Amino acid sequence: MNIVIIGNGPAGNTLASKLDSEGVKVDLYSNEEVNFYSRIRLPSCLGDLDKLNSLCVKNEQSYIHHEAVVAIHRQSKTVLLADGTSKHYDKLVIATGSNPLIFFNQSGLEGIYTLRSFHDAVKITNDLVSPVCVLGGGLLGLECALEINKLNHSVTVVQGDSYVLNKQINETAANIVSQKCMERDNFNIICSTLAKSVEGDKRVEKLILSNGDILACNTLLIAAGVRPSTSLAKGCGLDISKAIKINQYCQTSDKDIYAIGDCAEYNNECPGLLPVALSTANVVANHIIGNKIEYVPPKQLPTRFQADDLLVASFGEMRGKCYSKQVEERYEAWYIEDKKVVGAILIGSKSHLPLAKASLNKEVEDVNVLLDF
Repeated sequence: MNIVIIGNGPAGNTLASKLDSEGVKVDLYSNEEVNFYSRIRLPSCLGDLDKLNSLCVKNEQSYIHHEAVVAIHRQSKTVLLADGTSKHYDKLVIATGSNPLIFFNQSGLEGIYTLRSFHDAVKITNDLVSPVCVLGGGLLGLECALEINKLNHSVTVVQGDSYVLNKQINETAANIVSQKCMERDNFNIICSTLAKSVEGDKRVEKLILSNGDILACNTLLIAAGVRPSTSLAKGCGLDISKAIKINQYCQTSDKDIYAIGDCAEYNNECPGLLPVALSTANVVANHIIGNKIEYVPPKQLPTRFQADDLLVASFGEMRGKCYSKQVEERYEAWYIEDKKVVGAILIGSKSHLPLAKASLNKEVEDVNVLLDF
């Protein structure tokens, strides 16, 4: 039995490794020229080519092929490669991840980037020119902005929502984070406005906002979200909603084709989280070798973010009644529903990380115990 995997991200790479260790014939196709690397570490390596190169694994497995798949032919059970050749499969796994949302790509101006791949990071590193504007005040946007600012570039973050990290923390916590970020030289955050247009001659020079402000901008980094990569699945007629629809075994509407990771949708959900990538890979590996383990969405792991010496962590969901306390830069918010902790936000509160992990989805009798600091 020959297994073909499309995509060398965490989901595809993990699956290939598991199957190879079981003696299953695997061919993994990647549209990137470099070996496997940690995508979430790209922001921390911006500006340093040596650090970027160190992300890539040194010893690559023989089953990995640096060739893009351009089409899937279900009737013949083959994939068409960019070089014009075809590869037969018995089972096919789509692990194509997600693509960044792109704006102003029709402007023709240089200096406009997204950060999703190793190649993106190299291009940005080789072409950073101040002032820099970052569209998006989520995790990726803030991480990139902080790293670029460390390289002595002027940075402005433009956030469409009313505060940064709005998917992970509440407004009070966000204000603490924003203040910490803006204590740095030449670092600014503008919220509640959108990017309207760009102007420039050959390179981007100005970013015009929907509130009328005009920002000087010679490098524009767009970090405004991602969309599941489904073009190959659409091209071969698989069922797609927000992403590629899968069942409890991660099979698509074609039982010989699986989808895992960011490009897969289970029960109308496609959260795009690393635990999902690893869990779906494990389900498919077991299904292929004959073990029917059903996919169970993993519990969301805590989100962490570091702004200089200020640690930010969020757990669970922001729903129910909120109990909070702030002492200078330390802030905690605990969300209680039906006497259970359903979420927690910790700012500058490393000592309570174990408490938050242990308390999530557990009943609590005295909220004061949680806010004891």
